Amino acid sequence: MTDNEIEPIGIDEAIHDYNMAVEDYVRKMEQLEHYMETDKDVLRSNLAIYFGIEPRRIDIDRIQAHLLVR
Repeated sequence: MTDNEIEPIGIDEAIHDYNMAVEDYVRKMEQLEHYMETDKDVLRSNLAIYFGIEPRRIDIDRIQAHLLVR
């Protein structure tokens, strides 16, 4: 077998590799979701300080949706 050829693998190994890749993807998406929520909390706090209102009154999702429409 030359360096450019791909060595065939068994179906069990392929399924295992696929499952590992899916688990890794799910884990990374969960981390991203956590970071996005943390960023929203920080943004909400900063806006509350800037505008002098309570953080719970700020709806980040609604603000983002409004900005995306523009």
